[in-house]
Amino acid sequence: MKRDITIMALAAIGMFLAAGCRRGDMLNQGLAPSQCTSRTLGDASYQQAYVAGRQVLSQYFPIDAAKSSADVGVVKSRPKEVRNAGRDRLLGDSPARQIATLQVIQEGPVVTARVQVLQQREGSSTERQMGYSQERHSYTMNPGDTGPGNMDAATTPQQNETWTNEKRRRDLEGQILDDLYRQLHGK
Repeated sequence: MKRDITIMALAAIGMFLAAGCRRGDMLNQGLAPSQCTSRTLGDASYQQAYVAGRQVLSQYFPIDAAKSSADVGVVKSRPKEVRNAGRDRLLGDSPARQIATLQVIQEGPVVTARVQVLQQREGSSTERQMGYSQERHSYTMNPGDTGPGNMDAATTPQQNETWTNEKRRRDLEGQILDDLYRQLHGK
């Protein structure tokens, strides 16, 4: 019995180490090809591409150093407020922002950059104003009713802030990749 528990514990530790515990959170946040715009970067090295990518992305967005890592090739931005993002409701607008992620990947001799720019809208204030809920049932068991526990009970406004992805900004993704390529190759 004791031996079985020891073997299971060692197996679990081995799987944890094999999965990579150091930056596992960063690896899980990489970009899938279907979620971003990609471009190969010619004869640039991985390190050159990462440094240039971080510099180019910083021209568009403030960089979140805590969520960026040269080890896994990920550069994440902090949110940037968007003015005149268009109407999302009939009466008034909810705040909008953009966030960006750049990932540099080396597969053999090929270095590729992937960029995703998402435009988001603030959600909880809209739900509160419109009385909208995507939950089928709540405290009253009526569709659409939202109880205070689901919205903002006993928390601060910052904790209640929810942002929903509105759309990808493919045009901006392409601009960032073009600027990155020009930065690396001077073309």
